[in-house]
Amino acid sequence: MKIFVIYDPPGVPESLHHKLAITLPAKWLEQTVDKVRDAFVGAYNKKFPDNALVGAELTLSVKDPSPFTRSDTKLLRETDTPASSFEDRGEVRVVSRASAAGQSGGASVTRCKNYGCQQEFDEAANTETSCRHHVGAPVFHDTREPPHARTHAQGS
Repeated sequence: MKIFVIYDPPGVPESLHHKLAITLPAKWLEQTVDKVRDAFVGAYNKKFPDNALVGAELTLSVKDPSPFTRSDTKLLRETDTPASSFEDRGEVRVVSRASAAGQSGGASVTRCKNYGCQQEFDEAANTETSCRHHVGAPVFHDTREPPHARTHAQGS
């Protein structure tokens, strides 16, 4: 699998932006995405030693094609793997954890289980108008008997 890792945060001069094509070894596909981040950071720091990046301050993001999410990007977590998160010849962005926390609501982020929502939110900062954590599949409440069934049951 080949991916393109891109570092182009807003506010950073274009001369410090970097794009790196990485062909992932098969053994990396089931490891954490942090391995990819660290490989990129190592290559970046070699090219830009005066503006070195710190891997622990960065995370990766990819485009999220799901119609059920409210964002067009997905922030990857330490538990994500390249096999489940990247697509061949896809773009992977390097973003700061600080800006990522601002986008996703903080460090203790939970993803809503409601299939139509899938929004990420912080339990501690959840307000009345924020997403509420739905624990499972939707429950349909229109399980009432049809009117003719009640009439038939009363007559028996």
